[in-house]
Amino acid sequence: MITVIESDARLGSRADENGLAAIEGWPVAQCAEDVDALDRLVLVGLADLLARTTDIAAADGSDPQAFADRMSASLEHRWVVERWLNDLLAAGLMEAIGDGRVRLVERPRRKDLTAARDRMIDACVRLGYAASLPTLLLDSLRHAVDLLQGRVNVQSILYPDGDATAALEVYGTNVVSRYLNAAAASVVADLAHSRSAPLRILELGAGVGATSEHILGTLGASSVTHYVFTDLSPHFLHIARERFADEPWAHKMRFATVDITVPIADQLGNSSADRDGYDVVLAATMAHNTVDIDALLREIGVLLAPGGVVVLIETVVEHAQSLTTMPFALSMPDGSGPLARTDVRAGSHRTYLAADEWTAAMVRAGLRPCVDLPRNGHPLEAFSQRLLVAARPDTPTTHAETHDR
Repeated sequence: MITVIESDARLGSRADENGLAAIEGWPVAQCAEDVDALDRLVLVGLADLLARTTDIAAADGSDPQAFADRMSASLEHRWVVERWLNDLLAAGLMEAIGDGRVRLVERPRRKDLTAARDRMIDACVRLGYAASLPTLLLDSLRHAVDLLQGRVNVQSILYPDGDATAALEVYGTNVVSRYLNAAAASVVADLAHSRSAPLRILELGAGVGATSEHILGTLGASSVTHYVFTDLSPHFLHIARERFADEPWAHKMRFATVDITVPIADQLGNSSADRDGYDVVLAATMAHNTVDIDALLREIGVLLAPGGVVVLIETVVEHAQSLTTMPFALSMPDGSGPLARTDVRAGSHRTYLAADEWTAAMVRAGLRPCVDLPRNGHPLEAFSQRLLVAARPDTPTTHAETHDR
């Protein structure tokens, strides 16, 4: 039976040290400015797009309710225009002028667009995104109207010709992902070292396997009895099988198609871990995709063996850089807007939970939060991505005990 070894503070400190070691020598001091450059490029690009396709630049403003029609947005994606307008208002690039009308504060000039693009490219290089993320951001802006009209699928922008290079950079090779993946691997390794039996690990929404590679590479084959690699997409499962085929721990891996919006246990089969519980349930940048975080965490609590841990990597703030990709992946075909949530996000267009909302949800699920990184005040906080770890108690927690916390 696994227990969280020593104190939570020491567990978190070691994870932080290992994460920082993975990015030693990396220029992180200006992360905030660089992340802002990615956001700014998309915001300025959207302001320019609206100026070219609507009358938002008119001195007397325009009725935002007409923008989706003027851009011939499909029924599925009409809500995305409202999301763009809200972000432009929040960023101060657009203003409300009364009677429900809005206008651009200043129409972007060609030199403004060029400067934003160049600044974004420089920032991507410093942050470790190389060429693929700038290409993705610029392509998504270039095809923004096609995406709105449903003539281009967002998956073709994210994974051109099925290529996962951009995804690997977003989830594996950039500075914050290196830190978070190394810190997560440190937590799991500490748990492995605290017991004699190998770990039983379940990864949900494993995608291109960037985090899996760090976990398994750190643990080695002898520390894992089996590693269940799951994703909703058979395409990602195929990529992972090929990618890890020659690794020394490949024979410990099992692959399964799992949709986290329906009961997970029913999709996993009947192995010993499926029956007896997992020592680690891992979900990197995907748990927010569920419609109800509380329900998902309760289910994870059931999947965990007593003393097991859930390890999450999650974005905790909505960033403008995803405005030309993420919303299109969430649109419902019936035009009802984004995927409807039944948790703290209900009634909003939010994709992510704040860090304190994750902590509260973990407690409600009977789990004990024990790691939250990066530390407050570190430059990596600018990415708004966090490692969140919680343990299932060795003894069951009653509903009353959970509520009292």
